[in-house]
Amino acid sequence: MSQLDDAGRLKAARRLHLYFSVFSTLCKVRPLPQGVYLNQDLAANCVERYFLDVDNTKTTHDIAYADAHKRAAFSLKWVVRIRPVQIERGVQVKEKDVLLINELFALFVALEHLKISFENIKADYLRNLLFTLRYRDFNPEVMASEMYLLEQNAKLGS
Repeated sequence: MSQLDDAGRLKAARRLHLYFSVFSTLCKVRPLPQGVYLNQDLAANCVERYFLDVDNTKTTHDIAYADAHKRAAFSLKWVVRIRPVQIERGVQVKEKDVLLINELFALFVALEHLKISFENIKADYLRNLLFTLRYRDFNPEVMASEMYLLEQNAKLGS
């Protein structure tokens, strides 16, 4: 995490620990085949890119604090782009939804920022959001609005 200052490196180390905790939770909700794992170097790169991107956005738009929706959206961006959940070579993937594991992991990270339970997301909405994360380019500043709507929808559904 070379481009971060000391305080940034400390925050990044805590965030990296959070990623591994979230991955553990994901594995309980959605058991994964042997050989699917969270790559530490790629996860660390996601975290570093996230902090640099958020800091740049805060500076550019003169924002003092990135709210939970922005944090969720920028986390989505970097996890989906870098794809830190890896599948070892030779592992046979029988369920095709395992191929969306990085998108699902990104969503779990975002939900952690929003303090929303995965169970509170309706299946249709989940399917559409995972499709968007996998196949569409998105602007994290626009995705922050989507995260706000997701939060509001989860509150209504619970």
